[in-house]
Amino acid sequence: MDSLICRMINNSKKYCDQLDICCGFKKQHNYIGVDIDINSQADIIADLNKIWPFKDNTFNKIRAYDAIEHLINPIHIMNEIWRISKYNAEIDIFVPSTDGRGAFQDPTHVSYWNLNSFWYYVINNPILFKIGRSYGFKGCFTIKNKSDIYNEECEEFDVSGIIYTRVKMFAVKKRM
Repeated sequence: MDSLICRMINNSKKYCDQLDICCGFKKQHNYIGVDIDINSQADIIADLNKIWPFKDNTFNKIRAYDAIEHLINPIHIMNEIWRISKYNAEIDIFVPSTDGRGAFQDPTHVSYWNLNSFWYYVINNPILFKIGRSYGFKGCFTIKNKSDIYNEECEEFDVSGIIYTRVKMFAVKKRM
């Protein structure tokens, strides 16, 4: 892997099967953090608009809070999340929804998401999943739960009046 694309910041040898995508300055404890910002708390610096610097079937849990909206290609994002997920890995996504202004107000947001965006990647909706396949999606997820979160409903995050979509899903794969 090109050292300009991926660089280990903390030379920790500790293995971890949890990934915090675009962790910024809020990397979760016991997670490997990945971000493009060299000043972030990331363990790995990488441009996630390219092939992600992880082997197939690496992670049991993937967290993407305020992350995927900063990445250009939704199909690529979901393909890479699926590729690096282990069998039945839990994926937890928290993203500004297009149902509110938050998706559009940040000039660094380059992809746009809402509750319906995820139907193209999950077997819960066979018709849209088939369309997702025709668009180039290669993986398969199943939704555990999904909801829109409003400021007054959210104590865990300071969402400042922004509507967020939160999706929890599992990677559907064969056991390795």
